[in-house]
Formats: sequence, structure tokens, C-alpha cells
Amino acid sequence: MPSWMLVTHNAMEFLFTPGRVTILGESDGNRLRRIYTDGRSHPEDPEPTFHGHSIGHWEGDTLVVDTVAIMPQTYLAVSEAAGVPNNGDMRVIERIHLAAPRDPA
Repeated sequence: MPSWMLVTHNAMEFLFTPGRVTILGESDGNRLRRIYTDGRSHPEDPEPTFHGHSIGHWEGDTLVVDTVAIMPQTYLAVSEAAGVPNNGDMRVIERIHLAAPRDPA
């Protein structure tokens, strides 16, 4: 979830495929997150998970992600040391974009 982005030692890889963006992360073992971009909606009664159920769409070069069904045990981190509790009905809207290309050197 968005908390990953605050973990300074977390290498992440974004895989863009038709209908889905998959995020692979290395913090705390291997993590996997799927963001469906094929136009589907959230399921009527999604099974809660640590990363929730994510659907997204593109607004220009920004990926807008809507996530629901996040387990109550999952905190929304505001830093690597503090988080906001979740009572089980959390909904998170993210806007993800590349700030600047990294220099491969």
C-alpha cells in the first residue's frame, strides 16, 4: 500500500501490462500488489487483504488508484515510525506519477 513508498530501503519495480499495473516490492520479504486498470469496479464484497483491492485509471501521466478492503491490521504509515490506525473501512486514493526519470549512471 502507500506505506511502502515511505520505506527507504524498499526497492520497487512497476510492471505495466494491458489491464493491470503490478508493483513488486522487496521490503519485509517479497510483496506483490495488483492495480487493475481494465475498467472493472471493486467486487461487491471483496475479501480484505493487507494491500486491499485496487482499481486504477490514468489521468494524463498520473495513475489514480482507488483501494478498498484493507485489513484492520494494516496501518496507513505517515512515516517509517508512525501510522494511522484503520478500523476496517479505510479507502485510499493515490496519485502516482514519475517525478523525474532516474539517471541510469
